[in-house]
Amino acid sequence: MGACRRVAQASIPISIVYETQGSTPIRDVIAALEATELLVQDAVALLPSLLPGLHVELRSVNVQRISQESPLKEIVLAVVWVTSQKDLEAGVTALAADLLGVDVPQQYQSIVTLVVLVVLFYGVALAKDIVSRMVSDGAVKRKFDALIEDLAQSTGKTTDSIRKILDAKYAKPGPVKSLVRASVNFFLPSMREGNRSIILDRDRIEPEIVGEIPYSQDVSEDKDFKKFDPMEAVQLSLHAQDIDKSATGWAAIPEGLTDRRLRLKLIPPVEPEQLWGKSKVTDDIVLISKLTAQGYQPDEIHLTSVQAAE
Repeated sequence: MGACRRVAQASIPISIVYETQGSTPIRDVIAALEATELLVQDAVALLPSLLPGLHVELRSVNVQRISQESPLKEIVLAVVWVTSQKDLEAGVTALAADLLGVDVPQQYQSIVTLVVLVVLFYGVALAKDIVSRMVSDGAVKRKFDALIEDLAQSTGKTTDSIRKILDAKYAKPGPVKSLVRASVNFFLPSMREGNRSIILDRDRIEPEIVGEIPYSQDVSEDKDFKKFDPMEAVQLSLHAQDIDKSATGWAAIPEGLTDRRLRLKLIPPVEPEQLWGKSKVTDDIVLISKLTAQGYQPDEIHLTSVQAAE
């Protein structure tokens, strides 16, 4: 006999205020609204992975209210069906209460809003990687890391497991490119006026963060979509060496990550002499993965620090 289930409908308002001072062009308003719709759709699709025991189905995303005058205000209403197993309700009561708007957390109106923010900044971080082609410890990364911590506390999951859930969701070109485009377009009304602050429910996105976000034309479809993942204490098997160069002539296999031989670039202060003649080294690296039709594939290694060599 199947487990008893409880079904409820939740209407979740998401308030967005762009602190603009003039009228916002209609095309930017439309682009931002379409971006919000995709972000909400993706956030709701992620909820069952984040909240075990709950099945959440998005029924609609509608504009409840919009004011194009200064500041630009949008209220989007997401209507979802929530199904929970009765024998699991005790374990998810607090989270379900948040989701249904019964017990609104101080920082976020609902768990849905928090997941929308996480999805938004996951996409923005990808957009930055595509344009900068390097790892940067800027305001976007700090914001994303803080949101992941908040989501971990709200769901009881680890930050690593949440990152893996996101990576699995955005593992193929279609979802990745749609998310990157939507994440950038979400900020258009603010970016057009010199990176004005945005308030998404109770969360404030400061101009410092908006200023790091690339424009949509800078993240074109024909660019290489690459991810830059810093990793510590990775063992490399060296398969090509050049004592005279650090940017070319080196290749290695990162054990446990891929069986493929990858181009290896030595990043200062690492010098060729530290690795010359060694067969295995343990290093801190940045693994660069390139988006292909099969998803992200390891493409190159940047070696940033040598821990041990043999």
